[in-house]
Amino acid sequence: MRIAKIRNKYMYNTTKDDKGSHHYIIFYDNKNKRYNAVQLTHLYTKDKDRFIKVKKGLIKIEKFKEFEVPSGVKKEIYFKNSFGGKIDINNRRYVDKVYDRFLSKKQSDEIKEFIYK
Repeated sequence: MRIAKIRNKYMYNTTKDDKGSHHYIIFYDNKNKRYNAVQLTHLYTKDKDRFIKVKKGLIKIEKFKEFEVPSGVKKEIYFKNSFGGKIDINNRRYVDKVYDRFLSKKQSDEIKEFIYK
């Protein structure tokens, strides 16, 4: 598992001029021979809506070395890009950055257990 910064219009349908992006955890699914992505949300401030989702179990709070503040791992998995194809982490048109560091096995296992539960 690694972290990547991917543009919004590559992951879900959005406005044509949307230049925004989000961070995702990406991992290769050997069974289906494709990359999967799980969206992250940064928890800069105690946002009421996000912490309601944490209490409901829809977001898991994790700390990553790449960010100063904790992040929330959303329970939703993206299997395809917005165009209906496989997620290509080497697509420099839509993937702004793939961080070099891999998450630890322990942290990866905890995240997979959370998203597949």
